[in-house]
Amino acid sequence: MRKFFTVILVVGCLLLAGVPVDASPIGFVNSNIWISKTNPIAGDTTTLFAVLVNGSDDGLEGKVQFLDLLTNQNIGAVQSFTLSGGGTSNVMQATWRAVAGDHQFKAKITEAQSVDALGHKSAVASEILSESTGVITVRVDSDHDGLTDDQEAAHGTDPNNPDTDHDGLPDGQEVAHSTNPTNPDTDGDGDRDGTDPNPTNPNIFTPPDTDHDGKPDATDTDIDNDGLYNWDETGGVGKTVDINWSGDKPPKPTDPYKYDTDGDGVSDKLDYYPLDPDRSIRPPAPVVTPVVKASASVDKTTDGADDLVSSSNGSLADEFTTTTLEGEVLGEKIFNDLNQNDEGVGKIPWWRSLFGGWVYGLFGLWLLLLLLLLALRKRARPSDDDGNGEVAREE
Repeated sequence: MRKFFTVILVVGCLLLAGVPVDASPIGFVNSNIWISKTNPIAGDTTTLFAVLVNGSDDGLEGKVQFLDLLTNQNIGAVQSFTLSGGGTSNVMQATWRAVAGDHQFKAKITEAQSVDALGHKSAVASEILSESTGVITVRVDSDHDGLTDDQEAAHGTDPNNPDTDHDGLPDGQEVAHSTNPTNPDTDGDGDRDGTDPNPTNPNIFTPPDTDHDGKPDATDTDIDNDGLYNWDETGGVGKTVDINWSGDKPPKPTDPYKYDTDGDGVSDKLDYYPLDPDRSIRPPAPVVTPVVKASASVDKTTDGADDLVSSSNGSLADEFTTTTLEGEVLGEKIFNDLNQNDEGVGKIPWWRSLFGGWVYGLFGLWLLLLLLLLALRKRARPSDDDGNGEVAREE
């Protein structure tokens, strides 16, 4: 037995002889590397940490690099560090965006040098490695509902739909709260899990009130409070959806439980395209151009502005059309092209065109002669100078 213990002691001494004993640790502390999320999901941003320590009297400087051992990739950039002597430490970190699959991390110090009080540098080691993390498995959550795709398969939910049963609760929350993610009303009390204050107790029931206006949905004529009656949104019995959009009802059925069916920020009441998230404003009405037609007399010797006379069949009439104007309306006057051939529009009366201005000259001359004859006749009549009613005669 004594011989056996002697052999054990000799072997132990030989093994210890090959291990350097350093009372002043330099490098990483024990249990020195960890990750900010122990169960990251693909796409999550996480952080790796490692603690450096310098237990020597001299300073220590070098570089740190984080590694993924299973993918053989560097994590983040190489970082330089400097530690003064006397037992100082520093926390190094690197950001990592999680990728689906298995990963195992380690930190590595390279180009480590000790720096004495005079500034002299000497190499410490070519490479110092930290401990490794355990294997970390990153899973995928395609619909970001809190359940990974493999968990969705186990629960029978849709990995591409965050709320498989459309009850208002994401599948991940349903599993966490022990409700059925494939049954919209787990306790069968008539209230969907998303609005039920206790979705697992059928004796505790609050009638759903989607718009929180104090009226239960069962009696609320406008469940989402968007200004449209429920039947106008769905085209219910006795009601039809106005496909021409009168301004009171949408052109196609919308969701009476959603204030804004297409999620564009405009309520269904005000949204001209309530099912199109890319547009909501009603297109402008066609531009209507007024056309004014008139039959008028215009003095050919004037500019046509001050001599406009409406005839019995030439009253001004406005006709709305999309054609161009035949004349320019200015106040109450209308100016037309005097050379155009339209009947009754900006033309000289036929009788003035036929006789010309000399008719007016003859009429004036005739009137002047008539006045002269009347004056001569009055002067030629005998007068009653003595006022006895008898006209004196010359003998």
